[in-house]
Amino acid sequence: MSFSRFVGLSCVAVLLVSTSLVTSGEAQRRRPTPPPATLSVTPDTGHRVIVSIEASEPLDLAADRRFLRVDIRDARGRRATCASSVRPRSDARVHHLEAGQRWSEWMDLRELCWGRSLSALHGARSVTFHFDAGRTRGAWVARTPRGTTRSLAPLVSSWRPPA
Repeated sequence: MSFSRFVGLSCVAVLLVSTSLVTSGEAQRRRPTPPPATLSVTPDTGHRVIVSIEASEPLDLAADRRFLRVDIRDARGRRATCASSVRPRSDARVHHLEAGQRWSEWMDLRELCWGRSLSALHGARSVTFHFDAGRTRGAWVARTPRGTTRSLAPLVSSWRPPA
């Protein structure tokens, strides 16, 4: 290997190492912010569940159960999704919550699931609940002084309705 080639490769190696150090330093400075609220879904009777959202900081919540979406994976690994056919507006039902306060509402999952999706729900291996605004431009589910949040962290469950 020639001296000039060695020097060129050394410069590239130093550049790559220094770039990765800068990137890891930036990552340490940009710690992920904790979610403004947490989603919980509690089985009630039959197909009914209680959807609850607890605020971890003061926020405005788009409190509409139609933001709930259910992703189902059946025993054979097939996927199905249950969602409202009508997407609500984020500002239609706003509730202000302080840290530690909770919003709850019951829901019959048959409002979201029917046909093949309802059958998949009965034979589900796993059920994932999402509370999100979808792809609608400007939509949000939680608004804090730091900004808006389009979705809360999903909740994975093995729950399924009784037969």
